[in-house]
Amino acid sequence: MKIRDLDLSQSSINTEHQALGLPPVEDFVTHPDDHPVLRAAMWAAVLILVGLLAFLAWRLFFDNGGSNGFEIIEQALTSRGFWSAVAVGFFAQVIDGALGMAYGITATTFLLSAGATPAAASASVHIAEVFTTGFSGISHVKLGNVNKSLFLRLLLPGMIGAVLGAAFLPRLRERLGSDRLVLLSSVLYALVLVALALLRNLYLLVPVMLLSGAAWIAVLSSLQVAAQTSVPAWVRARALAVYILVFFGSMAAGGALWGLVASHLSITFALLCASAALLLGLFASLRCRLPVTEAEDLAPSLHWPAPLVDEEVDQERGPVMVTLEYDIDPQDAAAFQAAMVEVRAMRRRNGAVSWGLVQDSGNRRLWLEFFIDESWLEHLRHHQRVTRGELRVEAAARRFQSAGVEVRIRHYLHGAARP
Repeated sequence: MKIRDLDLSQSSINTEHQALGLPPVEDFVTHPDDHPVLRAAMWAAVLILVGLLAFLAWRLFFDNGGSNGFEIIEQALTSRGFWSAVAVGFFAQVIDGALGMAYGITATTFLLSAGATPAAASASVHIAEVFTTGFSGISHVKLGNVNKSLFLRLLLPGMIGAVLGAAFLPRLRERLGSDRLVLLSSVLYALVLVALALLRNLYLLVPVMLLSGAAWIAVLSSLQVAAQTSVPAWVRARALAVYILVFFGSMAAGGALWGLVASHLSITFALLCASAALLLGLFASLRCRLPVTEAEDLAPSLHWPAPLVDEEVDQERGPVMVTLEYDIDPQDAAAFQAAMVEVRAMRRRNGAVSWGLVQDSGNRRLWLEFFIDESWLEHLRHHQRVTRGELRVEAAARRFQSAGVEVRIRHYLHGAARP
């Protein structure tokens, strides 16, 4: 990302630029060889990267629990998943190097969709970003895209913000809760937008931008944590994909909207309107809370018994209809039907394409629940998807079952078995 040094003073040229809807005047960017500080920073980054490579090589060949490092490398190079990851990482870094975003989001989504745990995906991406960000920064320095004065102005607030964020953000989330933290951070960011619209002194804008970064990180991390911890592992990659689509799609739409406002009116007016819109949007947070789910509730319960079959079933055979027979006292029928509403949502959420609950016309005590999965393989996956939290949903409905009478479960396969 090219770092520009903008002249934000109220000069005659900038006044004319603002009237025409043009950006402020940009100072010339000079080569890093003229700046000892940039040269020292570049060589420090090189030494850190070389040291990390040496440490990782030592762990691979001498401290890996007895495994042969060359065998691990050979297995990786012959793995199709490795080259898929290389292609994804390459294109993600091309975008990241040009625009300043995309690598972490793209790589994390790919790893989660490939079956990696959130902890492993996060650790892998952060380690990789040490090298990708380092090499990207060195390239920008060597190509003369970095301005010395602006680099120094950004370095100190960035270091302070990183330390303060790492030290206080977890404590603030623990003390305030995610909802209140997002609310306060959004109010702070709205005030920052007002300051950006009205202030023209760079030395006042630096601490303001420090506060904006803290507010942005607080909101972003809270939303990401909520998105990752509110769904079970088997669907987490899809949920994150939807979250990323909405998040960055909204950023693109907002950029187009406020850019249009700034072009036709002024940047100051656009920033003030954005601040007002953000404050108005906070009223939605009073009704829409971030989901909070305990990790134990999302763990697979594995309480469903294995289905009984008299022969090996073709994995692709289907659809599969599963029926459950309940014996319910007629006095509890209304409460049982209300409890089965949550069961219906659970079945559909875990992959059932159809669900129903019917009562026997000749026996008012007999209720039949049925749901349909696409294939035998999908039904076996359905067994693995039921969480401990959903186990309590089933228990709430089955508490109306008559004492001493078991819930009878049957599986029906469509079509004839293959010869």
